[in-house]
Amino acid sequence: MALTIVDCNLWYHLRAGGLVPEKPRVLEFGQANWYGDVDPELIASDIDKYADPLEALDLHALLREAIDAKDLFGIARAFYRALLRPSEVLAVDLHGPDALALDLNTPLALSGDGFDVLVNSGTLEHVFDQRQAWESAHDHVRPGGLMVHALPLWGWLGHGFVNYHPTFVADVAAVNDYEVLLWWFAEFGTRHVVNVEKPEDFGEIAERFGTRLSSMMHVVYRKPPDARAFVVPMQGYYAGRLSAEQRKKWRDER
Repeated sequence: MALTIVDCNLWYHLRAGGLVPEKPRVLEFGQANWYGDVDPELIASDIDKYADPLEALDLHALLREAIDAKDLFGIARAFYRALLRPSEVLAVDLHGPDALALDLNTPLALSGDGFDVLVNSGTLEHVFDQRQAWESAHDHVRPGGLMVHALPLWGWLGHGFVNYHPTFVADVAAVNDYEVLLWWFAEFGTRHVVNVEKPEDFGEIAERFGTRLSSMMHVVYRKPPDARAFVVPMQGYYAGRLSAEQRKKWRDER
């Protein structure tokens, strides 16, 4: 699970907005590793700015050791411990050095009463059984908790089993009553980030950037306090959730 400069900026944004739960229990779908598109030395300033002062010395030591050893997992661990101040971090990853080697194609039965934050920064596209993976994410987040996803949009040829469409993001949220706290388009070559308000925004984004570049959607859902069991969505067009203008645009773009 790659931790990129866009992911870092996302967490700065969430922290500044007071949206990160206090001492959260964190579940990673894919153990975080540093992507390498920003100088890891900059994490030292993040530790000074965001970390619990009682942990700061330990985190500086962890970061220095990870940089010296070129340990990309350790660099990411230092960042997340500084920004999230978690009470616990549990990773599910078939190859992560400190993770539970569990297959996300199969149901999970993790201990405890759920997690406050789920982080998926580029893992779920590698899972064939999408329904099971997204249901597991839903089931293991406490009501009111956050689900933070980085999803490949355009490009990434041969990278995983799937890329994701804006309708996927919108329709999963609609039927499960998720609040969309943040939705970004991010193009990695130019590092452009565009705030998204609705799926239709991607028409203008496609005209501006094209659709052949390695682009991502970053989305943060908040699970409702009265959440039900996970609901598999029907696409909004066929479920009748779109306005007349949206339906016309959908037909025109076919």
